[in-house]
Amino acid sequence: MKGNLHLLLLLVFGTISLQAQTFREISTGSQYNDQVYFQLSDFTPTAVANDSWDLAFTAFGVQDAGIHVNESARLDNNPPPVQLFFAPSNNFDDIFQESELTDRLVNSEESWSWGAGNHGRDLANFADYGWGMYNPAINQVIGNKVYVMAMRDGSYKKFIIDSLVATTYYLRHADLDGNNEMSATINKADHSEAGMAYFSFSTNSTINTIPAKWDLFFGRYRALLPDGTPYDVTGILSHPTLEVAEINDLPAEEVDQNTSLTFEDRIDVIGSDWKGFSFTSGWILADSLSYVVKMPNNQLYKLVFIDFEGSGTGTATFEQSDLGILSSNRDLGPQGASWSVFPNPISDGRFTLSLDLDQQLNNAEVSLFNTLGQQLWQRQLATQVGLNAYELELPNALPAGQYWIRLQAASGQLVKSVYIK
Repeated sequence: MKGNLHLLLLLVFGTISLQAQTFREISTGSQYNDQVYFQLSDFTPTAVANDSWDLAFTAFGVQDAGIHVNESARLDNNPPPVQLFFAPSNNFDDIFQESELTDRLVNSEESWSWGAGNHGRDLANFADYGWGMYNPAINQVIGNKVYVMAMRDGSYKKFIIDSLVATTYYLRHADLDGNNEMSATINKADHSEAGMAYFSFSTNSTINTIPAKWDLFFGRYRALLPDGTPYDVTGILSHPTLEVAEINDLPAEEVDQNTSLTFEDRIDVIGSDWKGFSFTSGWILADSLSYVVKMPNNQLYKLVFIDFEGSGTGTATFEQSDLGILSSNRDLGPQGASWSVFPNPISDGRFTLSLDLDQQLNNAEVSLFNTLGQQLWQRQLATQVGLNAYELELPNALPAGQYWIRLQAASGQLVKSVYIK
């Protein structure tokens, strides 16, 4: 049946594409040996081996400092994944033993801004990044944590991020006994378009095989059960500039731009639960399930998954439909308010805030915050029932990167991420 399905896809490809619909096949290889970074706008998939990198440093802007670990590994764990641990002490010169390592650290499933290397941070303290503390007197993040990485070849590395100075991370790593100490620098400015800098301990440098522009990540990563137990999944994570809506109560063919859509900026909205496994039937895809991806320019794409081949080929097949540009009143949120920011990313400081209201808001204001939680700009808004549009302008001196816009009123608040180029 699977072969007949693929033949059918080839036969109908021409007519489907005329209706702005196309079938895509993304393969992560046998045993999920690869990661695939995929661009929706021009169907550009780039596959890289799971072991191409070890750590990823966020490069969204000046204020971010997220540290991710590469959780991808083959299904048979040959070679095994890298694993990150807190070191037994925070003195980099101490000698550590493998037996002292406990509690593997995992990445966040919600955001690329915070990874395994940011565990333990005080959420109430904007200056605490987990691996280090921001010092406003010198405008630097100073490292105060030592980590140990279990490598795929069975060896171990200890490392510390000494500091983040302006856009440059300063990293030191060595064997557990202190031998083979090396230093590296990772400049976020060199990776600002991609938003992440991917570092390999084996080469002591960042890699350039992952494309600067991508929308969806296909591959293996660690997820958490409701009780907090981590487990490995094969799934899909979205780029931080995208928002995704999941529709699971409507036949996929009925989903279009007029569908009531609730967009989320979590990176795992698609995740791995669009499929399930039965020991009698094999892989089963969820019924009446589709996703709508909103691009930074408000372009909408609908994704409907129709086949998954499992670890034999690692191939997922889905239908991609172009739904056009989102109208200003379609980004639905709570509090009876629908709002959007356009353009996003913001290129010259000027943007339009569109606000569709079921009721007038009292004491409404819009504010801009950096990723440290510092308010940088604020304006009062006069609102009325219906569609409101405000032409606004941000300060000129803001550095490029990720920020948060908050719409606040007496009845509550809405927050969304924006990017400044």
